[in-house]
Order: sequence, then structure tokens, then C-alpha cells
Amino acid sequence: ARYMPELMILLKGIMVAARSVFFTLVLLLLITYVFSIALSKMSEGTILEDRLFPSLPSSLLTLIVKCVIPDREIFFREVAQESWLMGALVLFFVLVGSLIVLNMLVGILVEAVQTVATMEHEQIRVDLAKTVLWDLVTKGTKNQREVNQITEEELAELLERPEATSALTQLGVDIFAVKEYSKLLFEDGEPLTFGEFMDAMLTLRGSNSTTVKDIVNLRKFTADEFSQLHTVLLDMIRFLAGQGMSQRLVSDLNDQKKTSAMNRQRSS
Repeated sequence: ARYMPELMILLKGIMVAARSVFFTLVLLLLITYVFSIALSKMSEGTILEDRLFPSLPSSLLTLIVKCVIPDREIFFREVAQESWLMGALVLFFVLVGSLIVLNMLVGILVEAVQTVATMEHEQIRVDLAKTVLWDLVTKGTKNQREVNQITEEELAELLERPEATSALTQLGVDIFAVKEYSKLLFEDGEPLTFGEFMDAMLTLRGSNSTTVKDIVNLRKFTADEFSQLHTVLLDMIRFLAGQGMSQRLVSDLNDQKKTSAMNRQRSS
């Protein structure tokens, strides 16, 4: 399994689909049986009765050989003339090898081609958007800083350009979400590199799925924001305490701070 994982996947796939394949073959046999009865009755008294439908089992075998596996008829009849057991074995091999394994191979190839095509189309859209946005960013540079950087003001101007909105829309990026969350991208006031800007745009795509990592990052961000708010409030309280706040209130707030710190240590 470690050296040939693809083979194990195929074998497990056959085992999982064995029940469905079995009932599909049963359905095929029932349909063939019904039509063999009809053709046997309708061919009575004609030249087809002796050639193709002399009896019900012969009619059933004729429909299977000539309709289900027509390209293997000569080979099957040559083997069946020598031994019906060998003929049944050949028929079973044709059903398993041609109808199951080869069709499975076709399905695997179609899925592989579809996956590659999806990835290639995705990469083409990303590369095209990068080219368009890079040209707009470099042409829109107004100062002497590095061209590889983009500020919040330049992002706002960039989103007003039809070329930029068209490129981002083709990537599946919500332009209104970019405008709304742009302040979070430049929260520290520092410009973003073009690579960071593209990563942020790809993160805001509507087709992205939420992962556990996203939830953990959101939890960490929320905890950091509340921690900063807690620090600011304590500084304000200490300042007010120095202006005449009662010592009892100050003591209660200090105890609350110690309790909060212990709770954070336990949760981490």
C-alpha cells in the first residue's frame, strides 16, 4: 500500500462499488431476459428462430453476445464450442475487464483531465489579474518609495479603475468587501507589498471555504483586540484613580486584573 497507493485506491474503489455493480449487472440481466422472451415469441415460425432464437437460454445468450459484447462474439463462440465452462469464464472476464475496469479507467482519466483543466484555468486567471494589477500599481506610483508597495490611498484609487475591478471580479473577489475591509489590511499604517496585497485579495474570494485555521486566526485576533482594550481601560482607570478614585475600587480592579490573567494562562 505504501509503494503503490494508486493500486490500493483502485482496489478499494472496486470493493466499495461492488454492490452497485452487482445490482447493475442484475438489472442488465433482467432487461435482457425480458427482451429475450419477447424476441423468442415474436420469432416463432420465422428464419430467425433457428438462427438466433431457438430457445429462451439461446435467445438470452444471443442478446448478450451480440449486443453487450459484440466485438468479442467470435472469440467467445470459439471458446464456448470447446467448453461451456471456459466460455462462461471468458464471458465473466469480458464483463469485468471491458465493462468495469476499462470504464473505471475512462472515469479516472476524465476526472484527472477535469482537475488539471480547473487548476490551469485558475492559474491563468490569477496570472492575468496579477499582470493587470501590477501594471496599474506601477503606473500609479506617485512618490519615491518602493514600487513594490501599495498604500491604503492607492488601493482606494485602484478600486476606482475599471481594469482593476474587472480583474478582481474575474478572480471572484467581492469589490465591496475589499473596500469595507481595506482598513483592516492597513491597520498598522504600513504599506503592503504587492505579494501581500495579492494574498489578501485571494483571501477575499467568495469561493474560498472556511477552515479550522480561519476560525483559530479569528479567535486569536479577537483575543488580541480584547487584550488591548483591557489594557487601555486599566490605564484609564489607573489615571482616574490618581485623580481621586477610591482605593477600594482600585483594589477591586487590581483583583479583577489578576483573575483575568490567571484565566488566560489556564486557557492557553
